[in-house]
Amino acid sequence: MLEKEGYFVIRSAGSHSVADLIAIHSESNSSSSPTILFIQCSLQPKAKFEIQKLLDICKKLHVTPSLFFKNFGVLVRLNGEETIKKYFNL
Repeated sequence: MLEKEGYFVIRSAGSHSVADLIAIHSESNSSSSPTILFIQCSLQPKAKFEIQKLLDICKKLHVTPSLFFKNFGVLVRLNGEETIKKYFNL
């Protein structure tokens, strides 16, 4: 999915860290910095304290937090701190 969008994706196998995936996208027509996503993947939404930990680390590193999880069998993708905070009422 992300690779089709032009991201280079690194998987953290058996991840017990904040990010299950790290995705990097470089805009070929831009001199700006690449977009870097720290991604948590799960079968259901993570606990709020785990989500907050992801947000805190992403803010410190100036990278974009992203969550992928299933909600009643439908894949949910949330990108960015504000979107995630709004979804989880953080």
